[in-house]
Amino acid sequence: LYTSEKDNSGYEKIIRSAILKYELDNQNGRIIIKALIRGDEFSKKVQTLDDVLAGVLELELEEKITHPNIVEYHFYYKKPDRLILSPHDHKKEID
Repeated sequence: LYTSEKDNSGYEKIIRSAILKYELDNQNGRIIIKALIRGDEFSKKVQTLDDVLAGVLELELEEKITHPNIVEYHFYYKKPDRLILSPHDHKKEID
């Protein structure tokens, strides 16, 4: 996601690009990718990166949150443990 042009010497250089950031949350086993929405030609494209990011990371998208200025893509590389509580306060793990 970038725009480029050739300079006077014939070399192609990037003049604008989409901005992506990421957070690695080792404690919860997830990656959060944030794509900035800046009102430029990339704003629509960064809101539809679901399949591209899932393919690159080889992970299933768990959650997508769209804010006015940012889109967050949440991927878990380690699935959270699920607990079921019985009425007698016994914990039982399930997969």
